Amino acid sequence: MAKKRSKRTTAASSSKSNMVVDWSALRHDLVRVIGDLLLATNDVDSYLCMRAVCSNWRTAIPKPTPLGAGDDLRFRPREWVILEQEKHWYGDSGELFLNVSTGRFLRVRLPQLNSAILVGASDGLLVLGDEKGLHAARLLNPFTGEMLPFAAPIPWETEVKTAVAGTTPTLLFTFLDACGGNFDMVYCAHRTSMLCEVQFEDCFQNEFELGSAVSYAGHLYTVGYNGGIYKITGMAPNYRGELIERTFTDGERCYLVVSADQLLLVMQGYFRESAKDPFPLEVYIVDVDRKVLEPVTNIGSRALFLGPRCLSLDLNSDLRKSDDGNWLKAVDANCIYYFDDLLPPRDGFFRTISRYDLSNMNEERISCVVPETEIQIRPFSIAQTLLEYCTCHPNIRKQISRLQ
Repeated sequence: MAKKRSKRTTAASSSKSNMVVDWSALRHDLVRVIGDLLLATNDVDSYLCMRAVCSNWRTAIPKPTPLGAGDDLRFRPREWVILEQEKHWYGDSGELFLNVSTGRFLRVRLPQLNSAILVGASDGLLVLGDEKGLHAARLLNPFTGEMLPFAAPIPWETEVKTAVAGTTPTLLFTFLDACGGNFDMVYCAHRTSMLCEVQFEDCFQNEFELGSAVSYAGHLYTVGYNGGIYKITGMAPNYRGELIERTFTDGERCYLVVSADQLLLVMQGYFRESAKDPFPLEVYIVDVDRKVLEPVTNIGSRALFLGPRCLSLDLNSDLRKSDDGNWLKAVDANCIYYFDDLLPPRDGFFRTISRYDLSNMNEERISCVVPETEIQIRPFSIAQTLLEYCTCHPNIRKQISRLQ
């Protein structure tokens, strides 16, 4: 009897081991649920891999919509930032991206960059210049490979700041006016238009110094060191900077950052009595509909990184405990990070990384003082890596020379 039971058990286990799950036959409604979950965390790369599994899955979940055709913004990698914007000696292992909502790093090979000029990144898209002719601008979705050409050329300047907004994208370029002292030139373009200068309200002779530019709720917003917050409106050739609100600054640096679906203004005092005193920092929610500023004293689990393009990280407890978000333990919530430029008496120009804690209004220098000429020595701390993204821009003229 024991032998018979043994045979039955062996036969049952053998039949189970021979069973093969046909995942390609998964019901369409379940496939769609999984696809929606991936898009909810902006894991566009995983969604595309899912579509590549089999024809049944491709039928169940939609193909990403083309750029400029009223595209579904879920397919834009808007939570991803490109951390390395210069070619390095250690070879082409792909461009390094970071998902700021999940903490996941990913390297993506982009052969399109081998024959293009990288201008910058905004709203999940890379802004490129064509290698030929006048270097016409184009937008690239780095995950889907979709490319949208523009008629307007990129500016032939050494450093160009850029921003993109909208489903039929508006492209913004800003760069230093070579003939106008420290003022910036700001231009916009739609897909078929040429570059058109933006005329700012309440700005003397359009003398504008850019603090930062962001994409928020499908529109472009800028803030200047004059304290003016502007919404870019109109169509080519009549682009206007509509004044949302003006803060009366006394030497402050002003930054705009999108954080938790809110548009925040950060004002950083430029002057202090001594090197030991902290830069005063003030944070406001910008209500673009009512055109008012609401003061904020606590940003909760978020951390802000300041620069011409700012960054917000949500350091929630679930993310910190995950394998992808483990590195975030080196970043503190309710804090603001920025480069602090110092002028020591004998040692030349130096930069340090400072952290401002909103809970106690204390500033702390968290990095060793590093000469700017050696700032690219690796490895970077995570704070320095994120601040490099916020403050550094590709050298346009250097790339043009390489292509010639």
